[in-house]
Amino acid sequence: MELSFEDVMGIWASVTDFPDGWQDHIEEVLYRISEMKGSDEYASAREKIEELQSDTLSLRNDIVDTLNGALDGTISKEDVEALFREYGEELSEVEQRLIEVELEPEENDDDKYFFLGDDEEDENY
Repeated sequence: MELSFEDVMGIWASVTDFPDGWQDHIEEVLYRISEMKGSDEYASAREKIEELQSDTLSLRNDIVDTLNGALDGTISKEDVEALFREYGEELSEVEQRLIEVELEPEENDDDKYFFLGDDEEDENY
């Protein structure tokens, strides 16, 4: 049985923590990733950032494939619900991983500074 776009979006809203849809959330994640990729501050996390981008793009493709399958009737409503529940959890996990990577440079800020001992401070300043 084919579902309408509104039906599919209603299913997404009912089984995930993203009632407004996935589009804006995924675009925001991809934007934040692109900002991090362009920043030297995140150079040490480049591999994690690339993985996040790949996972996010893959997730978006999976969601769109499910949407298309629901619209043309090749995926049942029950399967759409199960897949969207899984994808909603994956989107939450991606967002959490992104936050962790964003916070990593802040956690390492102390490494950028060194402190001089009392003797060195008096001699050099």
